[in-house]
Amino acid sequence: MPAGPMAISATMIDAPYASDPEQSRGRLFPEVGALGVIMRKGFIAGAAFVLGGAEAVAQGTAGWPDTIRLLTHERSQAKACVALLKSAGDKPAVLDGQIAYDDAKAAADGVIAGLSIALVQGGKPQDFPTIQADMEEAGKGLQTVCDAAVKTARAAQGTKGVVSGIVTEAVQPLIDALKAAAGAVWANHIETAKLEREMIEKQLEAAKWPEFGP
Repeated sequence: MPAGPMAISATMIDAPYASDPEQSRGRLFPEVGALGVIMRKGFIAGAAFVLGGAEAVAQGTAGWPDTIRLLTHERSQAKACVALLKSAGDKPAVLDGQIAYDDAKAAADGVIAGLSIALVQGGKPQDFPTIQADMEEAGKGLQTVCDAAVKTARAAQGTKGVVSGIVTEAVQPLIDALKAAAGAVWANHIETAKLEREMIEKQLEAAKWPEFGP
């Protein structure tokens, strides 16, 4: 990369101080003589602080897009499975499915609530196992609903043919990916900008599962 007016290489910084600090006069800090050593150390420390802060920002925000994407996919799968279950017209199956769905939705709402708190306050390590347990419970309940939807729909159609689409996807891989993405968010929380935080809050709210409905 071409050197610009602000480009300062490691050689430019280190070379003048390879020997006696007094010999640094006329180099990077010509007026201060031996005090240039102090200024140099401060310069390097400040640069390291800025670079470290930038790295922390990148790490702290990296997990949110994946987390939101996976939560949204989970919501879509929940919505599709409920719609298929209801379409078969099997009232006992629908009733059982609603019970399983409501329990799973309560766990999913707990996940959203926990992530919303982590976004604002930062996640405490001792709290993350509770979020993981809620993810697992939501996933198991969702799998129960989807399996019931597929079984009921096939029975209603009088066929054992494949019910295609998001309904037939296994839920556990999604939950495993969600736990990994959320774990990155939890461990690397930083103070996000207000507009970015508000955007993520809206995305989390939009990722909540819909009510089972009539």
